[in-house]
Amino acid sequence: MHLLYPRVIVNALAVLSAAAGAAMLVPAAYSLLTAPNDAWVFWLPGAGALALGVALFSLTRRPPRSYVSRQTIFFMVVVGWLGVAFIGSVPFFLSGLMGPVDALFNSMAGFTTTGAATVTPEQLSPALLLWRSISQWIGCIGVIVLFAYARLGQAQHKSCRSEVSRTRSPRTSENSLHAKFVKRPFYAVR
Repeated sequence: MHLLYPRVIVNALAVLSAAAGAAMLVPAAYSLLTAPNDAWVFWLPGAGALALGVALFSLTRRPPRSYVSRQTIFFMVVVGWLGVAFIGSVPFFLSGLMGPVDALFNSMAGFTTTGAATVTPEQLSPALLLWRSISQWIGCIGVIVLFAYARLGQAQHKSCRSEVSRTRSPRTSENSLHAKFVKRPFYAVR
């Protein structure tokens, strides 16, 4: 039986929390131009999520384990989706436009790019509409799944194994190129 590694999970959640908080500062700055009285709806949760993410990251930062179980990775993805959805729902709730359940629904719909909403775009302020668009863009690129996969470094391990052996299969070369061009920016974050 493989164990869950809480430090790895909290570390990943910390990075995602900080990233969501930083992304929330974009509509916060935009709201200063369009509706300065509503800017706190983004500044407060954005700065809070960013501070929480940085604090948790600094507490859980250590060299990564050489092996992380699949259960840990799946749990990390689930916690990541839920965590980002909860963080992303705070501006919707603080705006007074919707209750907590509708806010969570709209946030989760944004990060999963389902397109479902409990309000029409005309009902949202320009800054909230920008936040919804940013959440859909983040969900579209699948940043949470890519982040969890990059943290694993599976392609990197396969590439290392192929370097040790003298033979290279086309699949191993493909994995090496994938690790080099797609995952390298994610390794810089670690």
